[in-house]
Amino acid sequence: MNEPLKDNSGRASDLKTVAYIYLAITILGLIAGLFIRFTLPENNLNIRDLEVKLYSKIATYTVFEILRMILFAINAVFFILWFKRAYYNAHQISNKTDYSINMAGFCWFIPLMNLFVPFAIAKNMLDISNRFFRNKNLDESDLIKSTPVDAWWAVFILSGIINAYINHIADSDLSNHKEVCTLFNCMVATFALHTLDSLTYIWYISSYSKAELKLKELENNDSIIYSSLTDKEV
Repeated sequence: MNEPLKDNSGRASDLKTVAYIYLAITILGLIAGLFIRFTLPENNLNIRDLEVKLYSKIATYTVFEILRMILFAINAVFFILWFKRAYYNAHQISNKTDYSINMAGFCWFIPLMNLFVPFAIAKNMLDISNRFFRNKNLDESDLIKSTPVDAWWAVFILSGIINAYINHIADSDLSNHKEVCTLFNCMVATFALHTLDSLTYIWYISSYSKAELKLKELENNDSIIYSSLTDKEV
């Protein structure tokens, strides 16, 4: 190891707390969206009366969307702090890293690169950790599975594409009942995607944070063994 590993458990705990709050908001938004969708006013109203009856429903959805966006921003800050430190630790246990430590933070803000570099860094961390575990003769069952990170990134990219399509469909002037139904269908679909994205996101964080605890435990064991050998030599 180059430098001692930095404890990342506190950041992981804070991140998971914020992530679960975000998940709760997406689930509540989804439930509210479904309720609104299936309690839409009847089809025989003129558009003016329809807009009046929809005002409170749209306001309810807007509140959930504002809360979701605020929590998403907070989530992003907590995640980048955790992700960057996790990659710092990966740098300490291997010289075969594909990117710099700072890139783990910057890559999220660089167009095009943010479509593949974060995933590549996440996979690099996973490979480095598993290689370290194998060198320590850990069982294959103790290795980190790639499924959580693969699922998280696939859903993250897919939800972004589908959301862009949904927003295009939802760009409506609400001139008739059919367009109103389409709008609220899009709202429900959007929150469903956010919920699925949150679940895979939490799965990935939980999976890798457990691996970090194992890395720290092995580092502490190595320190104890080294200290014991040094004492004997003295």
